[in-house]
Amino acid sequence: MKALRRLANRIGALRFRSNREKQLAEEIGFHIQMQTEENLRAGMPPEEARRAAVLQFGGMESVKERYREQQGLPFLENLIADLRYAVRGCKRSPGFTLTAVSMLALGIGATTAIFSIVNAALLKPLQLHEPDRLLLLLTGWKGDYGMVLSPLKFAHFRKQSAVLEYVSAFDFDGVVNYKGADSAEQWQSLQLSADGFNCLGIGVVQGRTYTAEEDLPNAPKVAVISQGLWAQRFGSDPGIIGRAVTLNEELYTVIGVVEDSEALKHDFGTSDFPQVYLPMQLDPNSHDEGNYFQALARLKPGVSLAQARARLKASGADFRASAPPNVSDADLMNLFNAMPLRNALVSDYRILFAILLSAVGFVLLIACANVANLLLARAAGRTREIAIRSAIGADRRRVIRQLMTESLLLSLAAGAVGAALGFRAIRAILTVDTFDIPLLRNNSSGVYID
Repeated sequence: MKALRRLANRIGALRFRSNREKQLAEEIGFHIQMQTEENLRAGMPPEEARRAAVLQFGGMESVKERYREQQGLPFLENLIADLRYAVRGCKRSPGFTLTAVSMLALGIGATTAIFSIVNAALLKPLQLHEPDRLLLLLTGWKGDYGMVLSPLKFAHFRKQSAVLEYVSAFDFDGVVNYKGADSAEQWQSLQLSADGFNCLGIGVVQGRTYTAEEDLPNAPKVAVISQGLWAQRFGSDPGIIGRAVTLNEELYTVIGVVEDSEALKHDFGTSDFPQVYLPMQLDPNSHDEGNYFQALARLKPGVSLAQARARLKASGADFRASAPPNVSDADLMNLFNAMPLRNALVSDYRILFAILLSAVGFVLLIACANVANLLLARAAGRTREIAIRSAIGADRRRVIRQLMTESLLLSLAAGAVGAALGFRAIRAILTVDTFDIPLLRNNSSGVYID
């Protein structure tokens, strides 16, 4: 409690500094006056009596400094004084100040803008549910993996239930022609396996999603529509469930409405968000080796990525042993693997981002070096000023602290300007081109200074 009380008294003393200085001067003056009168009674001349009293009392400035250290917050007071002096120094040299701040601000702004884009694309987690468990399934030959699968390879992946769950095929690109009683239009469609809704974490608003049986060949034609389409085309009518709609000249029964997942929009970065979901209806016993779709899965709880990859690679032997006679020798060499979904989304752009970050890093380094040279040149011209300050009592630490405060002031000003420039640069870069990166495409408003 005593320590807190002393701290409160010191902070309170800052508010009444002028009164405190006046009282201190009056008290010192009183002591010197008393000693002067005593010297006069001892027979000294007035001037000699005053001089002897001052000498006996000691250095008044040193006494004041010790008193200030005991009563206030000397570090804070000195910092405020240093900042005031630094501001006056910058005003006296506007050319130097503007040049230094401009160079640093350009370096900081460029680095901030590029890092913010890289951060959004490479470093931030996906917004999908448990994104670290989401995998894109791969097949390859002699270590050269591709992201496109065939029904035969997809059926093999579905057998790896020891390490994978919700194995789901999907095909993002496509539209269907809707024909209503009074209108005809195109809807963005996504073919998705029955487990895909659970894999991607897409919630159901009305009705249900299709079952595994409805996702088989020759099953009844069913469709799931998005919440946005439900509101726009059908006025959020609950009676849509069970209604038949005409898609591509065929009747489909609407069995459910699912949410417009903002996470899915963000992570896949598509403005053509699916309005209708249709079953893939792949034959689990198919021997078709044509590659025309992709597949996702989730790691089973408790299974690491390394364990899953090891199991998938080892499963290649099982695939070759059970392959049908019509599969070629080259196909028998297929290897199975998986990669985190984020890596798959940005794998083609990592080198580009590394080059951009290196370039702006060098720009910032050059800016700092140039400002350092300016400060050295300015310090050479302040030799006389520093010598005078040392002569009147400023120690080396005090001089260094003053110079550091001036550098800090320049850095803060450049940081503020650089942050503003960086924000503007982010918007400008993404307006010109997002390099077709899924995590950035059509989502530039979500990229910001972290």
